[in-house]
Amino acid sequence: PRPGDMALQREYDVMRYLRAHTSLPVPDVYGIDRSGQRVPGSVLVMQRLPGTALEGQSLGADDQDRVAAEIAEYVADLNTHTGAGF
Repeated sequence: PRPGDMALQREYDVMRYLRAHTSLPVPDVYGIDRSGQRVPGSVLVMQRLPGTALEGQSLGADDQDRVAAEIAEYVADLNTHTGAGF
């Protein structure tokens, strides 16, 4: 992202909100620098979460059901949040 990137600022704000107000596994955001003075561009520094990306994974039916149920719980949690930004 370029210096002054407002989309990155919005991502930072949303991640901090979700981490504080939902059950979603959102990484802790350590900081944001949109100035372009430390690195060329804007940067968002966050915690690395444990786990395995599901992309390219072959899951059995039980695992697919478990993942689908987990995602459904997160979506239900997200749907309880309303306001101007949502």
